[in-house]
Amino acid sequence: MSKKALVVGASGVIGHAVIRYLETCSDWDVVGAARNGAPPFMSGVTWLEADLTDRAAVLAHRSALSGITHVFYAAYVPDRDLAEEARRNAAMLANLLEALAIVDAPVERVVLFQGGKVYGLHLGPVKTPMREDDPRHMPPNFYYDLEDTLASHCARQGWTFALLRPDIVLGAIAGKSLNLAMVIGAYAALCRELSVPFRFPGSPAGYRVLMQATDADLLARVSIWAATAPIAAGQAYNVTNGDLFRWEQLWASLADHYGLDIGPPLSIRLVDHMRDKAPLWSAMTQRYALNSTRYEDAIPWSFGDWVFHTGFDVVSDLTKLRIHGCHDIRSTEATLIEKIGQLQAKRLIPPLQR
Repeated sequence: MSKKALVVGASGVIGHAVIRYLETCSDWDVVGAARNGAPPFMSGVTWLEADLTDRAAVLAHRSALSGITHVFYAAYVPDRDLAEEARRNAAMLANLLEALAIVDAPVERVVLFQGGKVYGLHLGPVKTPMREDDPRHMPPNFYYDLEDTLASHCARQGWTFALLRPDIVLGAIAGKSLNLAMVIGAYAALCRELSVPFRFPGSPAGYRVLMQATDADLLARVSIWAATAPIAAGQAYNVTNGDLFRWEQLWASLADHYGLDIGPPLSIRLVDHMRDKAPLWSAMTQRYALNSTRYEDAIPWSFGDWVFHTGFDVVSDLTKLRIHGCHDIRSTEATLIEKIGQLQAKRLIPPLQR
């Protein structure tokens, strides 16, 4: 039977990957949804433009919502006030779910994307390995409010839901605040342009801790499994590539692949240290005929700072996902090289190999 997906947050790293994978599946129709119009890299996708903070604006898309059978929810609006962040994001999800109920959409399952913050990674060191049944920390935490809102609505409507918890998601689109592949690719290009070593731009502790990541395409495949597998109903799953790495090893492998010199870690804050590189990036954009994006919007340096200065192990337990029948795995090194290659092919970063 044909299924119709609504991918919310469709222009982000996760939403983009989910839509592109669904487009390869013959038994799915797909609608992308975001606050703004479809970006150029999502051209050709059926698009629903709506501000989820406005319930009336969501209901204005009654006809598009009426046939939705599955929802993939990756929308997120950050706020420095964590209580306000939780309130606002929960209200957005509630507005969408209430609109779907009002139009009597035949929803079967809602897949909600969470992340490491559900375990308190943004607050400091956590118990590892992180398991799906770990207790919550002291709120506020917007993921808790999203999960509770979703569970409550599904219970009332007779829908089911699944929760997916990826770690650092590696994708191949520009201008997104949580895309580490863009950070590394742009940083490597600037190192080459300035003829300086490709030194790890983080803390010595961050260089050596155990880390993990999630290929956006792997996450997309797991998402469709979670949306359709009977065993996944009501469940939460950690989703990573399945391997672990230390930057001190992975960074050296990347440097070797791109023919870059390497040195000891350089403990800088990229958001400050790279601020003066806008004129250089503009010149590189012209020289290499890159797709022009404002420097301040193109590279999420602040996310790189957060990852590269993490001074404690980040390890998720994947046992539950495997036992329930999902065995997709990837090499993080291969994923990074692939995504950086795709960013080069799309002319979002300069060529890295001479």
